[in-house]
Amino acid sequence: MSSAPNHGNVTEPAGMPSKPVSIAGHVQQVFSHVKVENLVAGLSGGVVSTLVLHPLDLVKIRFAGILTLTITNPIWVTKTRLVLQYSADSTSKQYKGMVDALVKIYRYEGVPGLYKVRHQYIFGLPYTAVMRGINEGVMGFYKGIIPNLIRVTPACCITFVVYENVSRFLLGT
Repeated sequence: MSSAPNHGNVTEPAGMPSKPVSIAGHVQQVFSHVKVENLVAGLSGGVVSTLVLHPLDLVKIRFAGILTLTITNPIWVTKTRLVLQYSADSTSKQYKGMVDALVKIYRYEGVPGLYKVRHQYIFGLPYTAVMRGINEGVMGFYKGIIPNLIRVTPACCITFVVYENVSRFLLGT
């Protein structure tokens, strides 16, 4: 018996010799279950859906801006009035606080008083979106599509691959 260490093949607990795995081999092993068809389906689905829906997304964003302005404008009007009451006459305050200002503006000026100043922005947003499309042609609706494709395409590919693998696992095929 020799006391020297064994430099031969290292055996696994099951008695099988282990193979050294390179990085490329490890990557190939990780992605061996990925079907190219699923990857292509995700890629093409992401590109087509982005090309078709990007103009609608632009319009959606514009209308979301209108909704935001509609909801927040009374707060901005109230804040502005609260701040300006101190610059007019520092000895007398017209409003006691935010709620008091909202109630008084509504009572004395009605709903239009809560939307002073910003109405040109509210009506200008859809006009801007449509005019961009008219002035710049169809390409005006597709501004920013390249960064959007770079963002969306990998996510679509991953979604298709994960979906296929999970459905295969759950169905047991």
